[in-house]
This record gives sequence, C-alpha cells and structure tokens, in this order.
Amino acid sequence: MLEAGINLVWIRDFLGHSSTTTTEIYARASSKMKEDALAKLDPGILKKEKSSWQNNKELLSYLKSLQTKY
Repeated sequence: MLEAGINLVWIRDFLGHSSTTTTEIYARASSKMKEDALAKLDPGILKKEKSSWQNNKELLSYLKSLQTKY
C-alpha cells in the first residue's frame, strides 16, 4: 500500500493500528521509493557516473588485494 502511494495514516486505519508508530514497524520503503524521494529533493543527487576513485585502476586493484579469501 505504501508503494502504491497510500498515505500512512490511511494504512494505519485500514490495519486497525492505534498509532502510525505501530504501522511504521511494518511499512518499509523500497530502494526505488528511497531513490525517488532523494531525486525529488535534488535531481542530481543520484549520479549514475562513477566517482574519480572508481576509475582509478591502481586503487581498485589495491583494495581488491585487501579482501580476505575464504
């Protein structure tokens, strides 16, 4: 219901909870909902391009070497 955009108060009433605090225990936002909310705050906040350190092959190689092998 939350992902369908239904207000938490209405979900509370539908489920018969006395408080939205109880409803919040069960209502969890998906990753998509979180991304959408962040994009509304600042459209550029969710950059899809890699950061400069992610393009540094030497650094990435070093970081991978730190992984423990099981």
